Amino acid sequence: MSRSRAQVTNITIQDKCPADAIEHDQTPNDPVMHQIVAHALGMVAGLADPA
Repeated sequence: MSRSRAQVTNITIQDKCPADAIEHDQTPNDPVMHQIVAHALGMVAGLADPA
């Protein structure tokens, strides 16, 4: 399934938590990433708020 740019929110983890030195392959185990994903999945409509 292809998504348009209007449906995607790119977030840099270190912009949200500078002390989180997580590498890309470790994101499934990162609690900061868990919180970001949970927020996005909880949105009723629209994109996740990157703030």
